[in-house]
Amino acid sequence: MKDILLSTMLILLFGAIASSQGKSTSNDSLPDLQAWLAKSMKKYGTYSQGVVEHRISKVQFSGCRMNFDLTGTAAASYEGGMRHITTSSITFDLSDLDSNRISERIAIDSDVRTLLVNAIDGKEVVSSRVNRYFAEPISTLERSVSITVRKRIATEMKTKLMSAIKACQQMPSSQPGK
Repeated sequence: MKDILLSTMLILLFGAIASSQGKSTSNDSLPDLQAWLAKSMKKYGTYSQGVVEHRISKVQFSGCRMNFDLTGTAAASYEGGMRHITTSSITFDLSDLDSNRISERIAIDSDVRTLLVNAIDGKEVVSSRVNRYFAEPISTLERSVSITVRKRIATEMKTKLMSAIKACQQMPSSQPGK
């Protein structure tokens, strides 16, 4: 009788583990995750490296499509006394990203961390349009997106981002690569 009970418990345990794989790691709804990501990226995505200040702004979602701007502003003492501004507009669909391939890297400043999120199967799905000071805009497609935030929020940001990616991939209309 004990063997049957133990076997049943193991089957239930492994069944629960198997069914949870690939599912969102958070109980938050997708809109809650997106609101948290937008607010936190704006709040903790501003940092300085030497004479350049970096700022994440305009974080927006349309369904699972995410867009944000990353602005780098060099001090007036740099670039011959002129203030230099570069803005990148980054766009991608969360369902095209691989939630299992998010790495956290120490940036130049030990107070910030960069989350590198890779696309599924290395596809070029991240659109970046760079507007530089006195230059033509450049548009590229990338295989990953980098999000640099303050160290104190990086681990939670990674967890919420993973959950949002998984939630988008579970949506019936979501097909990675589209």
